[in-house]
Amino acid sequence: MTKILSIAGLLNGVVWAGTNIFVLFAVVPFFRGGRTAKALGEIWSETILVGLYESLFLINAICAVLALAHQAGEWLYLARYQSKKSIYLIGVCVFLGASGSTWVYPRFEETRVEANQEFSELQKNPVSISQDDGLEPEPKKTHYLAWRNLVNLYHWFFTIGSVAWVLRFSKNKSNARPYRI
Repeated sequence: MTKILSIAGLLNGVVWAGTNIFVLFAVVPFFRGGRTAKALGEIWSETILVGLYESLFLINAICAVLALAHQAGEWLYLARYQSKKSIYLIGVCVFLGASGSTWVYPRFEETRVEANQEFSELQKNPVSISQDDGLEPEPKKTHYLAWRNLVNLYHWFFTIGSVAWVLRFSKNKSNARPYRI
């Protein structure tokens, strides 16, 4: 049972870290790159990426909950103490995964829809520039960029957290607590 628990935790960590690294270094640069923006248009490439983030938040939440269950299993079944760093890391990942799926992603998608509507209105009426100050009104796009930066921060945190979870298995820990009756 010890080996099964270790393999399950390692597989969870590898899927979690692999997903985050792949999205961070392959998917995001692809959709925000110049070739994709030219082929699909900037609005569509960013909209598709926002849709993919929904799955990423869900995977992060599921993997964080599985990591928490794994830690609980190690503590209960193997009688291993868990380090405070590991408990805090997984606790924060579970909280961020839940808040990301239920609060951050819906707001992020909402601001993307607003930015798309504003962009299509600006394309229909290109003379909607304010004549008073000579600046284009772009409050929703700026609002969207703030949410995009928050999502990027979440993504970096999940990448670091998932890699730390995988590296946790590289250390051979045999610190079991004695059973007390």
